[in-house]
Amino acid sequence: MLILLTIVINCYCRLNRMEYALSVLAHFFKLGLQPNVTTFNTLLNGFVLRNGVADAARLFSKMVEGGHCQPDVFTFNTLIKGFCAIGNNTVANQLLGKMDERGCQPN
Repeated sequence: MLILLTIVINCYCRLNRMEYALSVLAHFFKLGLQPNVTTFNTLLNGFVLRNGVADAARLFSKMVEGGHCQPDVFTFNTLIKGFCAIGNNTVANQLLGKMDERGCQPN
């Protein structure tokens, strides 16, 4: 079920329907499922591709602070790419530091 719902989220992200993708995420919780890092990475990438870096950053904060799952190298790479794309290299460098703090090796 987890994989299927993540695929549905990815489809909505690719169709630029982030509101539907977030609705599917809400269904995860209603069904008592815990989204994994791949699910969150899919959503983060969807936001970044639509120039929604601020939304991606908020989702990242909820992911980490909510204890839903631990970010991986793909999580950080997606966010760093997004912040660099909008010219915010300061935050991109801060994320690189957070990667190191969490023992996540940049690739």
